[in-house]
Amino acid sequence: MRREPVTAETVARCRESARTDPAVGLPALARALRGLAGRPGVRPGRAVRLMEEAADIFRALVADGAVEHLGPASSAVSSLAHAYSRTGAHDLALAARYEAADLARRAEEARPVADLGRAAVLRAELSHALAEAGRFDEAVDAARAVADRSRAVTGEGGSDLMWRLLDLTVLLRLADRTEEAVAVEHAALEGEFLERAALEGEFLERAVFARRRDGRARRAHSPVTALRTAGAALWFDDLGHPARVHPLLGEAARAAESLPARGESGDFGFHEAIRAALFARSGDGTSRRRPTRRNRSASTRANASSRCWV
Repeated sequence: MRREPVTAETVARCRESARTDPAVGLPALARALRGLAGRPGVRPGRAVRLMEEAADIFRALVADGAVEHLGPASSAVSSLAHAYSRTGAHDLALAARYEAADLARRAEEARPVADLGRAAVLRAELSHALAEAGRFDEAVDAARAVADRSRAVTGEGGSDLMWRLLDLTVLLRLADRTEEAVAVEHAALEGEFLERAALEGEFLERAVFARRRDGRARRAHSPVTALRTAGAALWFDDLGHPARVHPLLGEAARAAESLPARGESGDFGFHEAIRAALFARSGDGTSRRRPTRRNRSASTRANASSRCWV
């Protein structure tokens, strides 16, 4: 059923309802505020104010012990985090992501879910934001928790676990924990994962270059594109397709460089960390790989990787 767009008049009606019947009116007002904030043409600053009011309503509701509002509260605070990011308030965004993930965890403790769950999804977003803030070890901890959850609920050969493990691989390299990264990468590429990884990587590869060809690349608000593209490059590297690796590595760097300037935290140079992590695939990596046709010499890989930045 088609919903009518939220307007200022909608919000005004919801405010009146919230005064006369808070139990029903307050959640409706919070939803209306979020809807108005998400409309095209709303200025980022105004969107933040609307999202803040919606989040505060849900915070008050869950503070009263209303378990049924924990899920909507986590969604509202997550939306607030995105709004903060769009205005460059990255410290506030990171704090909101922590809060959103915790609210989702509490919601799933009250009502367990059988699939990956919203809590894991929000924790994955938190790991990306922590990486963007230069807090790589914390990002690794968050990403590992998501991978563990995915492993527990993903069916045999499922692609979600591969994505989570490859995210973890790149984050480990950003944290300069190369040996752990190699171990996780090999786990991601074991057995039936290998063929599926190639298919997933090809899908991402086509999507990346279609966006560039059509001129649809937009300024990113999260490092996830850089991380995922780097992950796909790692797959193709292990599969022995260097011609496909180099453009993806370059795309990962460009995606990192397109991130908006940092806010209060200052620009720590996320794109430089991405580059360093990808260069870290050179060195003594060959000795840790299984002796297959996919392996190339460390020096060849180092030289090939260097060319992708030219």
